[in-house]
Amino acid sequence: MAAEVVGMLCAVAFACALGGFCLAALAGARGWQRVAAGAGGLGLAGCLLGVGVVSWSTGRIAFYGPYESLMVVGLWLGLLAMWDLFQGRAAVAAWSWGLGAALMLWLFFAKLGAAPINLIPGYVWMPIFFELRLAAQALLLYAAACHLAAWRGGINGVAARGRLALLSGWGAFMAGELVGAWWSYGWLGDFWQWNAGFLSSTALLLLMGLGLHLPPRWAARPWLRLMVGAAPGVALNLVVLNHQMGMGR
Repeated sequence: MAAEVVGMLCAVAFACALGGFCLAALAGARGWQRVAAGAGGLGLAGCLLGVGVVSWSTGRIAFYGPYESLMVVGLWLGLLAMWDLFQGRAAVAAWSWGLGAALMLWLFFAKLGAAPINLIPGYVWMPIFFELRLAAQALLLYAAACHLAAWRGGINGVAARGRLALLSGWGAFMAGELVGAWWSYGWLGDFWQWNAGFLSSTALLLLMGLGLHLPPRWAARPWLRLMVGAAPGVALNLVVLNHQMGMGR
């Protein structure tokens, strides 16, 4: 595929994803379900287009670098938001779309397209590691959306969904760390060693666990429950995106 065509399609995908999620978040917050569904569908189509263009132009699945990573995370969030919208949880959907749109804003500072990557021995474990990390990013942001929507109460089941999303995000992140260790063993002949990256990963795992182990007395405080429920998704995405922005330049 010609580089010019790839660049144009990546830009179109970005515009659709950002514009669709922004409009869907606004419409969802206002209770305009049909508009939210249409705009959310546009955002999803943009993410699908972005993922598809990367896969088509590189011959691999999308998993690496800021552009394709954000398209994958946006796809996850968009699907979860659409499910919530049609289940009558428009407030959760609106927050999911809003957080997805906030992520897309990072692409104003990155290259719109696939990041260069050299395939290495044990390659099959490399994309699995990154895909699990992306799943964790999306699930933890979804947990943040649930906590933001339910912090004042009044939405049945949303708090429980937020806790389940936290647990799922923790599981995806931990599975990614185990897969990454095996990838390192197959590539370098040894498991990962302790370094600054592992220190940040451990801190993130502890932050995720905090929301799952709040004492009942603390969990009864809405502001505290909101903070510990939303912090893991925000922190993980900021850490990963800060690291990946250098890849996209």
